[in-house]
This record gives sequence, structure tokens and C-alpha cells, in this order.
Amino acid sequence: LFVAAIAQSIYFWRSDISVYYPKLKPVLAQVCEKLGCSINLPKKIEFIIIDDSDMQEDADHEGLIHFSSTLINQAGFIQTYPNIELTLTDIEDKPKLRRIFTPVEYLPEHTDIASGLPAGAEIKVKLALTAQGESVAGYRISVNY
Repeated sequence: LFVAAIAQSIYFWRSDISVYYPKLKPVLAQVCEKLGCSINLPKKIEFIIIDDSDMQEDADHEGLIHFSSTLINQAGFIQTYPNIELTLTDIEDKPKLRRIFTPVEYLPEHTDIASGLPAGAEIKVKLALTAQGESVAGYRISVNY
């Protein structure tokens, strides 16, 4: 019963074990191949911070907004790229428009998304979105999985 509990714990925490004990990852990958499971990159959102965000209206195109920010992975390990949730607000800070951007949408075209966000990496994000007919005064940004 004890061995079964250990095996079940290893199966359940296989991704975390592979992060904190990288030398075990090849063994875990072989076992997972036989069991039909996979070892995913971690999703520790508390280690991903948003730095230096800015939103500007386009002077030449009405309703076009340019947003820029920097994502930083403060973890000591590679992580899955997060989604970016951008909420545009009115002058009373009430949400007017909300959009979730996936890594495919905010990363450069030839980025290997499957390899993950490296430890300590900073990613510059530049997005353009339209807010036709909506009066926007501010924004909120967050990251999630």
C-alpha cells in the first residue's frame, strides 16, 4: 500500500518533480510514454509579473489602441507562456471591453511556444486593439492560465 501511494504521488506531481529534480525528467518521460501521460511545463502564475505597461491611442486611426508591456518570469525554471487578459475601463473604472490574448497572439511569429518561458526571461509585448464607439479611460492587465 505504501509503494502504491508513493507511485501515485509521483504520477500526480510528475511535472513538479521534473522541474525541481531535472535529472529525473528523462526517467519520468520514459514512464509517462508507457502510461500515456505527459510532463507539462509548470504553470506557477505567481512567478510571472507584469512590468512597465502602457496604453496609447493611435493619433492617426480613431478607435485604435496600442498596448505595450513586459512579462518577466521570476521563477528559477521554465514555465508555460501565460495568457494576457486586458480589460479596458471607463472613467469610473468599470469594464467596457475585455480580451484574452493567447501566446500565439502576443509572441513573435516564429517563437517556439512549446519550449516555454525561460527562467528570468523578459518578454516585450506589443498589442493593437480597436475600441470603436467606446470611451476608454484606463485599463487593467493580468496573466492567467
